Amino acid sequence: MQTLKPDTRKRILKVAKKLFLDKGYRDATTRDIARMSGVGLSNLYHYYASKDELFTQLEEILMHDLPEEETRSALSEYIQFELIGWKKMMKI
Repeated sequence: MQTLKPDTRKRILKVAKKLFLDKGYRDATTRDIARMSGVGLSNLYHYYASKDELFTQLEEILMHDLPEEETRSALSEYIQFELIGWKKMMKI
């Protein structure tokens, strides 16, 4: 079994955050995240089971770091709106 490395996890999160901000959730692919993180796609899935899990982890980190409740609420609403739109588009 592979040992998960904290620095690799952080690198994946950093790249995913950049791609989600630059391209949006829908257009940021796990393949791009893996490639830009310097890990194989299958290795990415050892750290995060899905793009949704990766996005949720980023959301939790961002929500924890935001100082004001209003900012957290607005960001949460936006993220949920994006996820709902994506799921509708994917017919999930």
